[in-house]
Amino acid sequence: MIRIVFVLVIVFLLCNCTSYSPELTEALVLSGENRKELLHVLEHYEHDEDTLKYKAACFLIENMRWHKSYKKIEYVDPKISKLYEKFDYLYTKILGGFDEIEALDGNQLLRERLYNYTQVLHDLMKITPLDTNVVVSHGVFEDVNEINASFLISHIDNAFKVWRESKYAKHLNFDAFCEYILPYRSFWGTTYYYSGAWLNKQFGKQIWRGNTPDFLGHLKRCNHYANRMLFFSYPFKLKERIGIYDLFLGTKNDCALLADNFCNIFRSCGFPVTVDYTIAYKAYNSRHFYCNFLDSTGMWWRFNPGSNMLSKTSPVGHTSLNLYRNMFAAQKDSPYFLKAKTEKIPGELASPCIKDVTAEQCEIVELILPFTSETKNNLAYLCTFSGDFKSGVIAVTWGTIDKKNKQVVFKSALHNTLYVPMYMKNGHLCPFGQPFYVLKDSLGKSGYRLCHLCDEANVEDTGDLLLTRKFPLKSHLMEEIKHMVGGHFEGANHEDFSDAKVLFTITETPKPYWQEYVLNNCREYLYYRYVAPESYPLANIAELEFLVRGDTTHPYTSSATPLPVFKEEDISSLQNDHWVQVMEKDISSMRNKVYFDKNIMTTSWRRLNPICLAKPFLVERIRMIPRNADNGIRPGDRYLLLYWDNEWKEFGVQKAKYNFLKFENVPQNKIYWLQNIDRGSEDLPFIYEDGRQKFIYDSVIVDNNVQIR
Repeated sequence: MIRIVFVLVIVFLLCNCTSYSPELTEALVLSGENRKELLHVLEHYEHDEDTLKYKAACFLIENMRWHKSYKKIEYVDPKISKLYEKFDYLYTKILGGFDEIEALDGNQLLRERLYNYTQVLHDLMKITPLDTNVVVSHGVFEDVNEINASFLISHIDNAFKVWRESKYAKHLNFDAFCEYILPYRSFWGTTYYYSGAWLNKQFGKQIWRGNTPDFLGHLKRCNHYANRMLFFSYPFKLKERIGIYDLFLGTKNDCALLADNFCNIFRSCGFPVTVDYTIAYKAYNSRHFYCNFLDSTGMWWRFNPGSNMLSKTSPVGHTSLNLYRNMFAAQKDSPYFLKAKTEKIPGELASPCIKDVTAEQCEIVELILPFTSETKNNLAYLCTFSGDFKSGVIAVTWGTIDKKNKQVVFKSALHNTLYVPMYMKNGHLCPFGQPFYVLKDSLGKSGYRLCHLCDEANVEDTGDLLLTRKFPLKSHLMEEIKHMVGGHFEGANHEDFSDAKVLFTITETPKPYWQEYVLNNCREYLYYRYVAPESYPLANIAELEFLVRGDTTHPYTSSATPLPVFKEEDISSLQNDHWVQVMEKDISSMRNKVYFDKNIMTTSWRRLNPICLAKPFLVERIRMIPRNADNGIRPGDRYLLLYWDNEWKEFGVQKAKYNFLKFENVPQNKIYWLQNIDRGSEDLPFIYEDGRQKFIYDSVIVDNNVQIR
């Protein structure tokens, strides 16, 4: 508190003896020992004939206080930059004479040349491993204390140069320039190291190569360059992420890193680009960052870095929740500024520079909810399920509390979305209402109606739950399985299958779990295989077993996978299973094939190679499971059942014996959540009605635009 008062006093005194704005003065005070660097920038541009440069410097310095990094790059081994320079020279030389954009993917000679050089580089890097040194400090590093004058001046000069020269930036007014070209970082919390001037020097010659007619062409050039440079450097990888070099030497380029680097690169070359993101999806525990390009008509074009696709719609589709844009300037309508003085904000919404842009992509609804809780807070939140968080919920949008009318107004709610209304209490999210979703209602006064999922009238009831899945079946996998109709299994004694005989043809869509086919076979064969339909020549088989009788004399066998049991009365059927899986002589080699590796998550998309037995043998049955997300109940795995009662409460853990779980005396009329605590990450809440599970975004909240994928 004393520090805050001291800062305010200093700001007041400085404002009265300088021409600086209060925001700029406060930034200078907060900069501490780095103040002289920032003052040098202001003095450098104060009398510049281009008065906008001074305004731009003020814009950056005023808003630096809102930005920070969680890593600081102290040192990068010069060998890394020299390696990059060699690769860059090689790439530029190889592309000599191939300046047309169509040549990047369509020219056979160019592809061969790139491939040959890449193989030579890989061989050289394997025999001459690099010993590079990167020093990175971890902590919280405020931009206002870190950025020096030379960095900022070179960056500002480059930004103005490309603003004036680039045909993609000339139409921008000063305010748009400040947000979409000028910033040295693309979003809050990332690590910066190189100025726009350096980035332009390194990437500009590649992005602007040849006669490229539109932004999509420049995107293709950038992607081609980054991808080939990455292939050149393989198998060398950096142990620490250090910014732009991660594109070429990184350990793993996730969407945030790619979006950050691509945005900074394009801005440095005169393309107005931003980074948007979603912090949650309706059905998945994930987030996603992507880029946007602003054209001269004011239209935003979205793209995933690494992809050569531009679209007016968001890459995250209709399954995402609220979308946010990373701005450089502080956004006064963000939770950071709307909160009360001592109010805590959920971390995912804590940035002072986020702007809700959901309305650009989705139909939103202004939602008014009653609020009777006693609090000094100004904000409440709509939260949704997230298995990534210990609490099991994540705040996805905010609303302002109207204490006079005892209500909360949410301006950016979405239809067909599971919400829990919550506010922060003692540093944690606390509910002030029951879970619900919003349905359109054209006849209602507000245009919507709320559908609650918990029946409070019967909170004392208990009952049994018979559970067979932790996540619903995926629509695209079910469509893939349909294409297996017409596929068949063959036996042969010649390796080329010239004497093949069809033993079974799939005539009905396979089930999304283990199943058995009885073959029309009375002969012994040395080779067996599956052949996909000609109309859709992909196998789509996750696991495959060729079965013989349990009393076989064949020397190479393995236990057959039991057929699934989904209810208690079918348990006895397991006692009649007297079949074993026949194997190749080299069992370990056979296990290396994805359809024999005992891993349902690995799938053969291509035609399956045949199984070759040690000697001809009579195979009478086949067990198979098609391409699968493995979200059913797995015998041997442990499962945790939770239910929602103002928070996620644990009911109990069971180890599955079969393909179902039976939990007894469970509180009824709740939302449930089943976790596999041994493997997997996909799970989704459900309700239990009519003796079966009904997953939230599959059988409860039905939105034709949302498919479980």
